[in-house]
Amino acid sequence: MIIPIPEDRDEWLALRSKYVGGSDAASLFHAQAGFGASLFNLWHQKAGHIEGENLDDVERIEWGRVMEPVIGAFAAKRHGWTIDPGGFAIDDTTPGLAATLDFQITAHTETEFSGPGCLETKAVDSIMWKSDHWDLRPPLYIELQLQHQLCATGWSWGAIAACVGGNTLQVWKRKARPVLQAEIRKRVRAFWASIAAGEQPDVDATDSTADALKALYVVEKDKPVELAPDLIKPMHDVVTMLAVEREAIKASDSRQQAARNFIKQVMAGGGRVHVPSPDPNSPSFWVSQDNRGTIRIKEYAPT
Repeated sequence: MIIPIPEDRDEWLALRSKYVGGSDAASLFHAQAGFGASLFNLWHQKAGHIEGENLDDVERIEWGRVMEPVIGAFAAKRHGWTIDPGGFAIDDTTPGLAATLDFQITAHTETEFSGPGCLETKAVDSIMWKSDHWDLRPPLYIELQLQHQLCATGWSWGAIAACVGGNTLQVWKRKARPVLQAEIRKRVRAFWASIAAGEQPDVDATDSTADALKALYVVEKDKPVELAPDLIKPMHDVVTMLAVEREAIKASDSRQQAARNFIKQVMAGGGRVHVPSPDPNSPSFWVSQDNRGTIRIKEYAPT
């Protein structure tokens, strides 16, 4: 079932809160983008404990919205598609699974695919292109987003259209992957079941989880905490690890500063020096320095 996206923002947010959407799918696999919500963060959003991050004023997101109709129209023209506005697709088989579609491919001449398809558009700058390795394939979180959309619609195919650097179109066509879709549906059901049971996911090392914890708990500096018996050992282990790591970092910083000082003393006012290998199995180095105190090291494998 595909319904129009509500024009009222509050109504739209209320509707989305009831579903795991396409942009949430990667979180279920711990494969979200760097700016995406962690599973812990998403869980507390959907449980109604915290609000999702407002990305309306993020310039990169704004540009993506501005570029969306242009990318869609250009991809349709190049591939001979007819496209219509996307809408909000709700899976008829999995409660709590839905997806916001950029566009529906309603007519086409593709011989490999039949029926309508989902079209997901992306504006990709050069930084994203390199860091997320778009030259090989779309990142996993985008692939999961499209497969999630195909779950919600029940359609057999879709496409990802990316405008790279503002002037190059790349399009990847994808079939529905039944095994992956079954796993998506399984994880969506488990996600909502965990909310109903009040069983939150474990915390992880992401900034997104740190943001969720900050939103969840207002710190009272003078409020004591009494540890439950089953938490004493894991808490002690974690605090011990942090204390050891802290001392290791301090020691490492001290060793690095001593090493830099030794290098500066040996080089005196020289700008660069070759440090040959003392034995055949060790690398050699070129070391350079400047008046700002920066030391650069280039390593060369043993010859």
